[in-house]
Amino acid sequence: MKDHRKQEIEKLIQEYLEGILDEFGCNSLLNWLNEDQKNELYFQKYRTTWNPKKEGQLEKSWTALKTKRQLRESINDYQLNSDRTWGSKTLNITRNQFIKIVAILVVGLIFSFILNDRISDFKKLSIDSQWVQAETVAGQKARIILPDSSVVWLNSETTISFPSDFNSLRNRIVKLQGEAYFDVKNQGNSRFVVQCPDYNVEVKGTEFNVMAYKDFNRTETTLVEGVVTIKKGKQSIQLKPGERIVYSSNYLVKSKGQVRQAAMWKENRFYFDNVPFKELARRLERWYDVKITLNDQSLNNVYYSGYFKNEETVWQVLDVIKITTPIEYKRKEFREITIDKRIN
Repeated sequence: MKDHRKQEIEKLIQEYLEGILDEFGCNSLLNWLNEDQKNELYFQKYRTTWNPKKEGQLEKSWTALKTKRQLRESINDYQLNSDRTWGSKTLNITRNQFIKIVAILVVGLIFSFILNDRISDFKKLSIDSQWVQAETVAGQKARIILPDSSVVWLNSETTISFPSDFNSLRNRIVKLQGEAYFDVKNQGNSRFVVQCPDYNVEVKGTEFNVMAYKDFNRTETTLVEGVVTIKKGKQSIQLKPGERIVYSSNYLVKSKGQVRQAAMWKENRFYFDNVPFKELARRLERWYDVKITLNDQSLNNVYYSGYFKNEETVWQVLDVIKITTPIEYKRKEFREITIDKRIN
């Protein structure tokens, strides 16, 4: 191995073991491992000399990488669609392709299972009581194509499900927990209904973002194109492009929305507009698959605005936040972070 190539590979391995390797780097490392069995031996030799803070992380890192390789290879055993490629980050789902598809969450991975305790949490497409379910876990995003050709982007820790006869129903029903961006295809008189815990979103053909995480204590829908109708019990509220509706504390409130910012997450860009620090921390947990503990409860009264790209590590993001927000952070465990209020 030439010196410059060796340095390149060792940098990838080091970042992988530290849990900061981005998606592009992770794919480069996988490609290199698949080139030659000697490369795998080199990887194992390198990791034996690496000394993490926490015992057992080396085996977990290697198990994680092997798991990803196996899933990456096994995707070729299933015929998802004729034009599917690994790099497309897309799955076309038809009625005959629901069973035994194991790779939905490998698509669009952002090194979510690197060096963590959640290897067993890989999610699958599955059929339960004639409903198909797709899930992402912390650190993952995915883009799927539904049987009616509608496209859905799933944010981290998101679940959607729909009936196995989805495309033949008068109303195309999708259940959502988490956050998703929908590009719905118009099918004449067939309505597309997104069922959230707090309300339903009814459309025919349009683009919109829905945020329905349980731990945020609110549900938001921002309309990008077309028209949507929000239904809550007997209430029915129509949104026009550029409008947003928020359900919180038993009230539905419509206002002007920040359309571009609402959809930034699917492009791996993060935009925060005066969000509570507790929510900011929770979003970082989801995006980077880390555990963040706020030691000072007064931080719940702090609000933050800012913009980041997912190319930045969680440590770089926290360093920027420190500039305008009175916080200090520490790495407690391998992927655990504690945040305290800074005392001036």
